[in-house]
Amino acid sequence: GRVLLKGLFLGGGVWKDIALLVSLLAIGLLFVYTKRVKGVARRELKHIMEEMETLQQAEKELKQLQQKLSEFEVNPEEKSEMDGNEENQRKYSAELHEVRAALAEAHNELAQRSAYSPELQKWLQMSYDKEKEFLGEKKKHALDELDIAKEGCRKLS
Repeated sequence: GRVLLKGLFLGGGVWKDIALLVSLLAIGLLFVYTKRVKGVARRELKHIMEEMETLQQAEKELKQLQQKLSEFEVNPEEKSEMDGNEENQRKYSAELHEVRAALAEAHNELAQRSAYSPELQKWLQMSYDKEKEFLGEKKKHALDELDIAKEGCRKLS
């Protein structure tokens, strides 16, 4: 057999020794890799289990909510009691109509207060048109300067 002496194998060629060392190194790396993969798999499995527990809890809460909903559904006996409340519904409906009418009236009053006189509207429109024309000219001038700058850059390159 072979005897290991200070890291070298006796009785064989140097290439056999190198091949054996490379094999041992590969086995070591494979061992480290499997440990790491096993750790990652454990963490992923733990995460999946936590998600499953969360999902089960959510499903349980959903069933409870569905049960509460079915308890609150109206029975035929309760429905007849609610028909007696029809008068209250009419009363609230009338109040709602009054509030909406008051809101519409307030809105109209506000619109009338903020309405500008025809002469002021004319001046506002004229100033708007002039400003728009001025900004259009500034934009055209800026685009012309941009085109000149682009042309200058193109000539330099």
